[in-house]
Amino acid sequence: MTKLIKILALVLAGSFTAEAQERSNGSGFTTDPIRVVRAYEAILADALKVSPVPQLPTVQTERKLLTYTGINRMAPTAVELAPLSPLRALAEPPTTIGGGHLRVGGGNYRTPLADLRLTSKRDPKFEYGLTAKHFSSAGNLRVDTFKFNHADFSDNHLGVHGKRYLNKVYIHSNFDYDRQVRHFYGAHQPIDIPKDSIRQVFNRLGGALGIASHQVEADQVAFNAKFSFYSLNDRFDQRENNLRVDGGLMVRLDENKVTFDFAFDHTNYTTLSGFNNSRNLVYFQPRYNLQKPSFILNAGLNLAMEASGGISEFRIYPHIDFTYMVKDVYMLAYGGVTGNTERVSYQDVVRINPFVGQELDIRNLNNRVQFYAGLKGSIDELTSYNVMGSYQRLQQAMFFLNDSSDFSRLIPVYDSNTNVLNLRAEIIRKFGDKYEAHLKMDLKSYGLSNLEAPFMQPTAAFRAGGVYNLQNRLRLMAEAVMFNGVSYLNQTQQLERLNGVFDLNLGVSYDYNKTFGFFLNINNVTSARYFRWYNYPTFGFNVLGGLNIRF
Repeated sequence: MTKLIKILALVLAGSFTAEAQERSNGSGFTTDPIRVVRAYEAILADALKVSPVPQLPTVQTERKLLTYTGINRMAPTAVELAPLSPLRALAEPPTTIGGGHLRVGGGNYRTPLADLRLTSKRDPKFEYGLTAKHFSSAGNLRVDTFKFNHADFSDNHLGVHGKRYLNKVYIHSNFDYDRQVRHFYGAHQPIDIPKDSIRQVFNRLGGALGIASHQVEADQVAFNAKFSFYSLNDRFDQRENNLRVDGGLMVRLDENKVTFDFAFDHTNYTTLSGFNNSRNLVYFQPRYNLQKPSFILNAGLNLAMEASGGISEFRIYPHIDFTYMVKDVYMLAYGGVTGNTERVSYQDVVRINPFVGQELDIRNLNNRVQFYAGLKGSIDELTSYNVMGSYQRLQQAMFFLNDSSDFSRLIPVYDSNTNVLNLRAEIIRKFGDKYEAHLKMDLKSYGLSNLEAPFMQPTAAFRAGGVYNLQNRLRLMAEAVMFNGVSYLNQTQQLERLNGVFDLNLGVSYDYNKTFGFFLNINNVTSARYFRWYNYPTFGFNVLGGLNIRF
């Protein structure tokens, strides 16, 4: 039995040895039979590629308050950066600023123009400049069979300004003198009226002195303060003096901030008869500013106290405004609610309408509440837009009518409670680097309490134009302005409406070199004799051209 077991063991051992020899290739390595199912295809895995665009580390910076004051064309976000060199880039030389600019020319209607602007060269401590301008025109106008003689006007300005930079603050100041000459040529008569009897002259002297902080660190308080004044008088010994003090504080709270703005405004207006109208306004406006990556919110109050004629009123208005960036779209949504008491002065009135008479009734405007909302941004890289709607409730809204005692003069009239709906839209389109076109629209609807109509105030205005720019040397411009006719009361106090306005203007400028250039403006190409104020037609076809000099 033992012998039989030994024989079986030898047979099994020989069997395993033979199998191992069959699976060996003679080199000590064994191979198994391989069954080929399909042809072998070599596939290489994607290598880890290095992006040609360097990924810069995120830099944590202090967020600044963004203030949107107009149509902002948003830049495309797909920016390709050039490869960075390991060497430190050399600083570029600062741009050249300062120098002078003189514009001289003339046109028909005996129209001379001279405009001088001087600015100091770059200096870390000082900045100063000078401005001087003269622009006038003379001529007689005719509309149908009516003559409007002595439509002369003259605008003159002389001003100086400067800044002094210190360690943490800067001091700024400006002083200006303006002289304007107008004539009440709206008194069309069959006989010639002595020119001196309808002449009006405004003389204004004003200035300001202020101080403000700059280079404010994150944990510091910023401040500003300014004192300003002006004195205005006309040929008929009407006078207005104004003194104003403004100030503000800003405290940072991480990325957010709190601001406190205040102002005191004193205005004294004396009429031809000696009547004295003295008004004081005190403002205080606290704000809290919240900033997020896609959202900015300002919330606070507008506090105003008005004192006039021994009567004082204290008013509180809410103030909220926000800006929200819509993600993945070139779009900003904005809106808010606000209100305030707004000063209206003799200076403001004559800037709007220089043909006003004497003994004016001037009142401040109470903007009780104003709601507004809009969208602005870019449709694409070449098209930007802004659309806004607003609603206002006003007290003592100002309009204009001809004075029934002297129809060549106009006077302000007021509506006690006015509701105003306003729609504004603007679109700007660029066609490459050379062409640009724009279209603007402004529509208003008035709800009046005691006036028949919004006298002398257009309710629809349109503006369309374009610019062609060739190599930043030749520039062609065209613009059409349209607005509907305004309401007025005729000599018998009947409500009528003036015709609408269409005004087409063309312009061209050419820079011969860095020093000399030429310009030519052609206004009212269609020579339309339209009225902005009743009885006061505008100039017809007029041309103004001249020379630009830079030094």
